[in-house]
Amino acid sequence: RNVHKIRLLTKISRKHLMEIVIPIICNLKTVLEGSHSPLLKQLMQYLGKIFRSYKSEVQEHLANNPILLQELEYDTRQYEKKQKQKARDSILQADVVSNEAAA
Repeated sequence: RNVHKIRLLTKISRKHLMEIVIPIICNLKTVLEGSHSPLLKQLMQYLGKIFRSYKSEVQEHLANNPILLQELEYDTRQYEKKQKQKARDSILQADVVSNEAAA
């Protein structure tokens, strides 16, 4: 019973995010771009996080805004590349530290 309640609340919250929050964020993005605001970077990071979490739903809701959708897809690819590079760097760093300790 509790699991059903949690699932229902999750669906409602996701629907609210897609139907209410995403359009507001898109409008805010337009305003921030127009004023050349430094807050645009944080807004795009937030949008990117939403996009990575709910990719298919965001794609549906941004079908009428293909430029923003392309920006988010590009940012997501860049983010994933950066995460892979960080993982590789940390592995290399660990190897270097362990080799130095062994020497």
